[in-house]
Amino acid sequence: MSPEDLYNSLKQAPLPLEALHLPFCEDPLLSYEYLKACGFPIAYTTQLELSTKIPYQQSLYCFIDIETNGPDPKTSQMIEIAALLYKPALDPFSAGTIVKTFSSLIHCEHVPPKIVELTGLSAQHLRHAPPFKQVLKKFKEFLGDSVFVAHNADFDFPYLSACCAHHLGAGLLNPKLCTLSLSRKSILSPKHGLGFLNTFLGINIPIAHRAAADALGSLRVFEVCLHCLPASVYTTQDLLDYA
Repeated sequence: MSPEDLYNSLKQAPLPLEALHLPFCEDPLLSYEYLKACGFPIAYTTQLELSTKIPYQQSLYCFIDIETNGPDPKTSQMIEIAALLYKPALDPFSAGTIVKTFSSLIHCEHVPPKIVELTGLSAQHLRHAPPFKQVLKKFKEFLGDSVFVAHNADFDFPYLSACCAHHLGAGLLNPKLCTLSLSRKSILSPKHGLGFLNTFLGINIPIAHRAAADALGSLRVFEVCLHCLPASVYTTQDLLDYA
């Protein structure tokens, strides 16, 4: 059973531990531990269940942004990463809490002129930054089994997952939420790019195309979206399905 098949099965109903067999591991308990280590949203007491079937305010959300020197993780690399671990408030009219933060430049010897112009980061800025694998390992530990959130997560998630698979031996299996998609369903706006929403919603973070600022921007957009959710969105899984 692949992780995707398992996820779809667990959305329907809990499963016994004995049903858990990954293609590369026949031991159900080892398979469970592997999935947990990769961030897969799974819990086990007397049976296997999705850990996302709890009120969405009780989950941890990791808001992530990366800057890279190219779009393909096979031929490019990250030059900066930032992440904010966030817990929503139980009261929808109160602010949530940024539990902890992670941010790092990454050593890189080549940054194309277009990326320098966009981010302000050149190879000189990155000369003494920590090496890529070291930063990636610390990020993976920071992310843990939280919900992976990014504005246009369809870029950030597969890029980071591919990097983790190549350098750390296993990709990311965390639940994924995209604030670009969520904002399109929740916020009446002519555009939903992060830069536009930053101004349109009065968030007004002054820096763009830097990882820490854009991760914070995604978080603030998420907070606005929470005020616009339909009543049917109650659990974290409801939120993931809605987005």
